[in-house]
Amino acid sequence: MAAGLRSRLDMKHGFMKKIIQNQVDRDTYDKEVKAKLTEKPKQRQNKQKKPDIHVYVPPTKLKEMFILEFEDKDGSVFKTSVCKNDSASAIAQRVGEERNLPCDYIAALEERLEYEIALRESFESDPNS
Repeated sequence: MAAGLRSRLDMKHGFMKKIIQNQVDRDTYDKEVKAKLTEKPKQRQNKQKKPDIHVYVPPTKLKEMFILEFEDKDGSVFKTSVCKNDSASAIAQRVGEERNLPCDYIAALEERLEYEIALRESFESDPNS
């Protein structure tokens, strides 16, 4: 081939112009990024903090009125706590089922619990009496 017949890229073609423009744009973008990195970051005086985290607070513990203690036929002592909103019948049924008490004993225990709960509630409502 002759030296003058070599084919070269046509730099006036639209595709080549687009490549050159992209190179120029990339260079200017790189210069802007480097300039931002060299500048000191501005201190924000009114920077808002994250809002306070809402922490779970468990409900208050049920107020224990008294501890029910009783001795079984075998001589072993059983303890059960009685809280302010407990019902006497529910406690008596639960204790009766756990300890295999006869129905008469469960009814007597329920009556005694009602008396004790009423007594302690009256003390709480009127501590001066």
